[in-house]
Amino acid sequence: MALFLANMPLDIHALDDTYTGICEMKAGCIPDTELHPEVRHHSVQFRERRDIGGFAVEFVQVEHRVPTAAIRITHGGRTMAFSADSLPCEGLNAVARDADLFICDTMCAERDGDSARSRTRSLMHPTAREAAEISNRAGARRLACVHIARFGSPQNILEEAQACFKGVVEVPNDGDRHLI
Repeated sequence: MALFLANMPLDIHALDDTYTGICEMKAGCIPDTELHPEVRHHSVQFRERRDIGGFAVEFVQVEHRVPTAAIRITHGGRTMAFSADSLPCEGLNAVARDADLFICDTMCAERDGDSARSRTRSLMHPTAREAAEISNRAGARRLACVHIARFGSPQNILEEAQACFKGVVEVPNDGDRHLI
């Protein structure tokens, strides 16, 4: 939403369903605010690769209750992958393949308890252990667990992922910056 409040040109590369949802949310939340006339939607498709601002960007289909694309961004021989909201699936394995950094929406750790695990599954996200297993299978070098739920413990997530993942694990804070 904050992007729509910015009074500046904006290029949004998204699935058509995603862009429609963004616009509907904007209309419902801030109906009196007009979009900048140079906000442009660039429709993307699953398995598509395109150059965006000098970065090679790939859109990978993952499993969620609505059509969802994970993204893989490569530049200068380095790759960053982002899971988006998804259950563990082949799409997550593909997007994280040999990534220098895999950013994974990880709502809780299994050690947060049965209720947290069940809620995470119903919201269609991986646990910390599952994110670590995906990272191992994919050969990712670093794992950042983000999108932590109120019912998840960042410390439990960190410890559980570290116990399973062979590479570096972090649970970054909002606004943290990392070079890959």
